[in-house]
Amino acid sequence: MSSDDTPDAIPSDENVAADMLAFAQMFVDGTAAEGQAFGWDAPSARRLDGLCEAFLAGDPGEDVIQSMVLAMGAYLGELIVRNGDGRWAYDAEACAARVDLPSRKPCFPHSRVDHRLHVGPAHSLRLFYEIAVTGPLLAEAPRSAK
Repeated sequence: MSSDDTPDAIPSDENVAADMLAFAQMFVDGTAAEGQAFGWDAPSARRLDGLCEAFLAGDPGEDVIQSMVLAMGAYLGELIVRNGDGRWAYDAEACAARVDLPSRKPCFPHSRVDHRLHVGPAHSLRLFYEIAVTGPLLAEAPRSAK
């Protein structure tokens, strides 16, 4: 590290929220330009898995996939914020944006989109959205008895 390099400052939650909203709006505008209307409601969230399949059918390069992870992850997170009374925050440990929900564990929509695009349909965005917004949350695995 040179003397001109400084560690990145941790972004404020307000800056994270503004950035994620901007990326989410880019997703909405981009899909509209492709002839698909995505709004800020649950039916739109239910269509994300189909969009993933159509996107992957075009055999996009990794840089294009990462751009989609950023935009679609922000969109999915913004849907959860708006419909699940959540709020954007920055997770310093994960070095990632997350969505915090009242009385629930934080969720990481970008990570979920990344898994959906790289691993497959078992990482359903519809299910992720529905669990985040309406519950029930999956119980933690029981601890083993000693």
